[in-house]
Amino acid sequence: DLLALRAVGLTPRQITAVIVSATAFVTLAAALAGTVLGVLASRWLIDLQGAASGWGTGIAQRPAFGVLALVIALAVTVSAAASALPAARAARRRLADSASAVL
Repeated sequence: DLLALRAVGLTPRQITAVIVSATAFVTLAAALAGTVLGVLASRWLIDLQGAASGWGTGIAQRPAFGVLALVIALAVTVSAAASALPAARAARRRLADSASAVL
């Protein structure tokens, strides 16, 4: 990807932004999918745990929408921040160094 982005004419700062954005969007998609599936399965899992422990069904409640949204936002922010430094370093590498690393 790095060679293609350079061939298009992007600056190192733009390349860094593309890499960080891609990481954030992948994290967002994964967090949304996991949250939706988790919410759908949560009632069944809560009732199953209650039945297994002998306490009965309905021993807990699903997390509030605000909490879930906060967790998703935090996951996206942390992933973008974690990818910023490696993306900046990769964008500033010389083209010859990047090509030899691939070959």
